This record gives sequence, C-alpha cells and structure tokens, in this order.
Amino acid sequence: MIIEKKITLNKNRIKTTGTFFSNYSDTSDVPKSAISLKPEIFGYFLRKSNKTCNYIGEKDKITKKKCGYGIVKWDDKSQLFGYFKDNKIYGICKFINSQNKSTFIGEYENNIPKGYGKYKCLDYEKEGYWEKYFLNGIGYEMWDDLSFYQGNYIKNKKDGIGIYRWPDQTIYHGEWKDNKMSGFGIIYYNDKRCYHGEMLNGNMNGFGVFNWPNKHMYIGYFKYDLKSGFGIYTWQMKPLNAFVGFWEKGKQNGVGAKIINGNFKYGFWNNGKKECWLKGDWEINKYLNYKDFVYKKFLYKNDLMNLLKSLDL
Repeated sequence: MIIEKKITLNKNRIKTTGTFFSNYSDTSDVPKSAISLKPEIFGYFLRKSNKTCNYIGEKDKITKKKCGYGIVKWDDKSQLFGYFKDNKIYGICKFINSQNKSTFIGEYENNIPKGYGKYKCLDYEKEGYWEKYFLNGIGYEMWDDLSFYQGNYIKNKKDGIGIYRWPDQTIYHGEWKDNKMSGFGIIYYNDKRCYHGEMLNGNMNGFGVFNWPNKHMYIGYFKYDLKSGFGIYTWQMKPLNAFVGFWEKGKQNGVGAKIINGNFKYGFWNNGKKECWLKGDWEINKYLNYKDFVYKKFLYKNDLMNLLKSLDL
C-alpha cells in the first residue's frame, strides 16, 4: 500500500457572505416595503427596525424634493451622507450603521447600489462592483482571520476566475462556480505541496497532477479528493520507481505495474494490497476490465516513458 500525507483540503473553511443590507440570505426574504429603498425607509431596510429619521440638505426649490447633497440621520445615530435626485439616492453615498458598526461607501442609482462600493464591518470587508444588493463582477473579500478572496462574482457568489487564501496561507487560484471551486485550478499548500488540475464542487475531481515536496508525484484521475481511476504514482524518476495502474478511493485497486529501478512487474491489487503477480499479456487481459483497455498501453515501458516525456517530467 502506498501511504502519503493526506491531500485533502478543508473546503468548509471557504467563507461566504450574504448581502450587507440585512441578515437575510437574499432579497426574496426582505420585506416588500423595504425594496423601494425610499430615503425614509432606508434605515429600516439596513437595520430591520423602523426608526424615525431626519433629512438635512438641499432640495429642489419648486418640487421641494430632495435634490443635491444631503444627510439622513436616524434616532439610533445611524447616518447617511450623499447625493439625492428627485427624492432618490444618486451618486456617491456613505452609510454608517450604528447597530452593527458597519459602513458602506459606494455608488447608487435610483436608491440602489450600482457601481463601485466598499462595505466594512467588525469581522470582514468586501469591495467591488455592485448591482442592486449583490457584488457582481470583480471584487474582493477579507475576513478578520486574514482569509481572502479576490476575483469574479455573480450575484454575490464567487463565480469565474478567483484567488482564495486561507489563514494558513494555502492558496487556490482557478475557476469557481456558485461559491465552490469548480473547473481548472491550482492549489498551493503551505507545506509546499501542489495540485493543478480539475475541480468539481470544491473537490479535486477529474484529471490532475499532485506534487509533494519530497519529489513524489501523482499524475492521473481523482474523485472527491482521492486517487480514483487510472494514475501514475512516482517516487523517483531516474531510474524510474513508480506504480502505474488503477486506483479507487486513494488506494491501488485493479491491474497495475510496480516499477523498481526501471524494471516492470505486473500484478493485481485489491484495496491497496497486492493479491497476485501477473505473468504475460493474457493474464493482464484476464484481470483488466473492458472499459480500462484504453489505458493498457501505458502499463508497458515504451508507451509509459513516451507519456512521461510528453508531460516534460
């Protein structure tokens, strides 16, 4: 059985945040009376409490509507500083929430955040391009434990290309989908291990290459962070020392070749343990599943060495 340091990553520590306007997960849970974001209701929307407020600022001389620079103050000492047009918030504004000690500075249009803005509270901050109540486009988030994400968002979720850094300085750089690592990516572990390959829903899933600092390397398929399918595990390249064959749940499982100092010896493994050695091509065929015949040629020296050479290893 090949034993290596566990290669899984604690994806549960990837942090996510909802909208900064309330404790609701999305605007579908927000009271309908708050969706309009009228200046008089604005404080209620952010604080979920209907406090009275006063407006001090410029107004249109004819319509008497709020127009120009103004300040809104609530009786709980929350404040909004910014520009108004026809009683609606337009342009750069700053909101100070006294209840959760947070601030938001950014662009508004028709009472709704639209454009560049920055939100900051006690334990994290987020900055980027907003549409309605969500980050949408390029942005970043940073938490008080120094977790960090910079990249693309779609409706406040990490989606597209982005970089995430954990507090222990492990870094993921790659594609995201719906707040999860999905697509092609690279993980740089803080102990010098490295994975580059396919990800799915936060797991190493598909084809990838994993390198250890002791020069050990695995090239092949993964499923749920574990070696699964056809793969090549090497612990020395010259002369070649490796295992080439099939894996399941991180262990050798099926036909494989154990290579010591360039000498090939074929066998059959079950759950990481060798059951028998195989002699001749006919025995290899006997134990090889029909769906795995496409990989058979890589069990042999010439094709395997050509494969490793093509990978520039």
